[in-house]
Amino acid sequence: MVEFAEAKRIARNIVKGVCPEGYGSLCEAFKRLRGQFPSKSESWFFRAIVRSLVSVRKVGDRHWVVAGIREFGDNHPLYNVWLSESGKYMCDCYYRQWGYKRKAEICTHIAAVLLVKRQRWLSEF
Repeated sequence: MVEFAEAKRIARNIVKGVCPEGYGSLCEAFKRLRGQFPSKSESWFFRAIVRSLVSVRKVGDRHWVVAGIREFGDNHPLYNVWLSESGKYMCDCYYRQWGYKRKAEICTHIAAVLLVKRQRWLSEF
């Protein structure tokens, strides 16, 4: 895990296309996520990268916990992300304030989990 201020610095660089030393797998995971969601804003990617660096913890085979970040508008300390048997990601932020909007646009809690999973997969090779 990385401190919040450092995570923001790293995320700013990655979004700008500058890959900090030691973060090659995260940069590659980001490129793949950007390819999957080309219409997302730089802010969305920035928040997803920061979350992936500071707050994603795997707690089960298909279950992750993502810490809430007040600066990003989170009102709860933790958010649960699950991967269903059908391969669809769900976040419990969908059932909280502004959940309909987050569900329609795919939340950055799920994006952070996708980054962490891809980064780990890339690091293994």
